[in-house]
Amino acid sequence: MKKAIEIIAVISALALTVSCAKDGEEDSPITYKRVMTSWVKVNYPTKLSDTTATGTYILENEAGYGEQPGDTDFVFVHYSKQSLDGNIIDYNTEAIARQMMAYDEADYYGPAVWQLGKGHVPAGIEEVLKKMKVGGSVRIALPLSASSVDSVKYSTFQVKTDDDNYLYTLTLEKVVSDVTAYQDRLLEAYRDSLYPGLEPLNEGFFFKKLIETEYGEDDKKDTLSEDESIYVRYIARRLNDGKVFDTNIQDTAKKYRLYVSGQTYGALTVKYYQDSATMVQKNSTIAGFTNAVRLMKFGEEAVTFFRSGLGYGDKGQDPTVPEYAPLCFTIWASSDDD
Repeated sequence: MKKAIEIIAVISALALTVSCAKDGEEDSPITYKRVMTSWVKVNYPTKLSDTTATGTYILENEAGYGEQPGDTDFVFVHYSKQSLDGNIIDYNTEAIARQMMAYDEADYYGPAVWQLGKGHVPAGIEEVLKKMKVGGSVRIALPLSASSVDSVKYSTFQVKTDDDNYLYTLTLEKVVSDVTAYQDRLLEAYRDSLYPGLEPLNEGFFFKKLIETEYGEDDKKDTLSEDESIYVRYIARRLNDGKVFDTNIQDTAKKYRLYVSGQTYGALTVKYYQDSATMVQKNSTIAGFTNAVRLMKFGEEAVTFFRSGLGYGDKGQDPTVPEYAPLCFTIWASSDDD
C-alpha cells in the first residue's frame, strides 16, 4: 500500500457541492450521502441509478472472463483509492507509483490479497468483488455507509481521512479458495527450480546449507552456547514476484538498487538459544528467519524459504511484503561483525 500521494485533479463543481452539503450538518452520515450523490450527479449523471444494495455506485465496469469469487475466497486485487476531490489516498500499482515519482525498488506492486466473508473488507467493496470475474475492472464510488469493516486486518482499509466518501478502481487478478495451498505451490515451484528434491524440515519450512563448516574433534566451536551472539548477513526475497526487497550487504543493496545513502550496512545480531521457541521470543526477527539461523554454525551459508505464518503473516509488512507472502532468505552466519 502506498499512502497519501496527492495530485491535482479538476472535477467540476465539486468544491461548491461539498461546501453546500456540509453547511450546518458537518460530518453527519446524511451529509456524506448528499455529498456522494451530488458528486455522482455532476461527474457520472447516467450512473445515479446504478447502485448496489449497500449504496455503492458502479461508475465504470469492464467485464472479466475468469473465475468468480465465492463467499470466503481469497481475492488478489490491484487497486487505487481516491478522495472525491481527486487526491490519491492509496494504491498498489507500479504505474501509479512511477507516475507519482514514488517508485521504490523495495516496494511490492503486486496485488493485495484479501479474504472475503470475514468482515475485513468494506461491505461495499466485498459486494462488488463477489459480482466480478477474474480479469475484470470496476471504478466505484464507495459511500461512508458502505466503507466500514468489522475488524481491521488489511492495511488498505486502515487509512482514514477527513472525507470518508471514496473512489476505488479495482482489478480482480486471481481467486484462490485456500491461501495456504497457494503458498505451498510457490514454495514448491521455487524448490523445484533451484533445489530439486529438497524436503521441508517442518510444514511450510524449507532449509538447506549451501556452505557447511566442518570442525575438528578438538574444536570447541562445533556447537553454540546459550545466549551467544551470531552476526548475520542476509538477502531477503519475496516469492510472490521473486524480487529482492531487503539486505544488510552494501554491495548487494547497490546491485538491486536498494542502497540508501547514509544507512549503516552492519551485520544483524541474533542471540542463539537451543530451544527454537525461546530463540524466536528473545529475538526481534521473524520466526522462519530465526529458526534458520538456529540451525547454522559460524562460517556457514544457508537458504531458507517458508510460508507467511513464519514471516509477516496475513497482514504483511507494508509496503515491502504483502499479505500471505512466502519469503526466502539467503543467510551467512559469523562469529563477528565483519
